Amino acid sequence: MPFRHFRASQVFNPIDYQSLASAFSRVLQEVNSDPKQQYNVERYNNYDALVIGMDARLSNQFKPLFESSWIEELSRLMGIPFLPRISGALHSHPVNSRTGWIHSDYCPVWFDESVKQFESELLYPDHSRCEYFTGKSKVADALPKEYIRSASMIFYLCNDGWQEDEGGETVLYEAAHSHPYRAVEFIPPVNNSLLFFEISPYSFHTFITNRVRSRNSIILFLHSTIEFAKSRWGNSLHQP
Repeated sequence: MPFRHFRASQVFNPIDYQSLASAFSRVLQEVNSDPKQQYNVERYNNYDALVIGMDARLSNQFKPLFESSWIEELSRLMGIPFLPRISGALHSHPVNSRTGWIHSDYCPVWFDESVKQFESELLYPDHSRCEYFTGKSKVADALPKEYIRSASMIFYLCNDGWQEDEGGETVLYEAAHSHPYRAVEFIPPVNNSLLFFEISPYSFHTFITNRVRSRNSIILFLHSTIEFAKSRWGNSLHQP
């Protein structure tokens, strides 16, 4: 409850976890020290986190989280067809980031299908060619194709020393209009742990303000076809 989700701790052995944490810290340092860095950095008016979008180049530093074999296993676990269309990001919330809004992540998104690729090769959204959330083409030869977000993974790392009551949890809700602290489950941002949940019109969740230390995570989204989403959830309105 309140919707289908999985939790895991000690996901990687200490050496592999440290490799991921070091890569995360290195990228954050590069972004903070060089405003003209090459990463896809996003900031939002209603969301305080620094968001560094994932692409094929950056994903090489975060294996196996962004490898086909990992995506296939997650898809099998959730009981959804494997589709090599993924998106993701590094998220870093500074201390005292605002509590987020309660949302489901269930929404249509678009990938540029003009890119030639092998059948199992992972494809990331290319924001320079079409808008991920609207499908609007940015170049003449783009071929936007619509998909639906179907599952999300949050992997927690670089939250050294986190203690209970410091905030920074991911919170799961039964409804979209719950009070932020009247929740079904609080998922702590413990290093080397993850939350994996099915995205639906009812997968309501949010981030709770972090009062003591920064809160860091790696986000991964799996996608499905429109037809599969309708077979699963009917013609429910897309909830952003």
